[in-house]
Amino acid sequence: MIPGTAILILAAGFSKRLGELKQLLQYKNQTLLEHTIGEAQKSGADPIIVVTNELLSPFIKIPGGTFLVQNEQAKTGVASSIITGIKLLQAIAPLSTGVIISVCDQPYISAGIFEALYSKQVETNKPLVASAYAGTFGTPALFHKTFFSQLMALHADAGAKKVLQMNYKELAVITFPGGEVDIDTRNDWDNFLRLKSEHSSFGSQE
Repeated sequence: MIPGTAILILAAGFSKRLGELKQLLQYKNQTLLEHTIGEAQKSGADPIIVVTNELLSPFIKIPGGTFLVQNEQAKTGVASSIITGIKLLQAIAPLSTGVIISVCDQPYISAGIFEALYSKQVETNKPLVASAYAGTFGTPALFHKTFFSQLMALHADAGAKKVLQMNYKELAVITFPGGEVDIDTRNDWDNFLRLKSEHSSFGSQE
């Protein structure tokens, strides 16, 4: 459980390199977005906010306890989705102490990763906790509410990683096995399906 912490799922991209909305890619009777939402729910985070675009919104089935908000400025870049999500969070859960920002194209995401971010924050008392993989760090990442203003000040394609980099001394990390796997192109997806063909569970860690 991760009390007092929200999860913000960024799902407003247009997947231009893939040629179709990656959020709706199907694997074992669920989509990438549904998988991410499901793992967020298992973590006990509250609230869970999903930011979408006008193309995606009509196709999403949002389970109870999850809030959907459409980013009308999605074409301007990821920063607008972060701002849209933080604004909604502050409106519906003003007492939240932090937010985990996640994308929906990391198929190995799990409730355990979300919970590990929170546990690391409790353990280290660091206000920022990111996921480490493939020699770098990034999403999902936990931001204490004191960094909401910096998130709200992002522009265009500057994502949450910029805030992490600007405040590196305040950052702790957890290891996210498989975190380097994200789906941007058809080749990415084909490679993922090929690797997963030998395994039976969608989000299992390898």
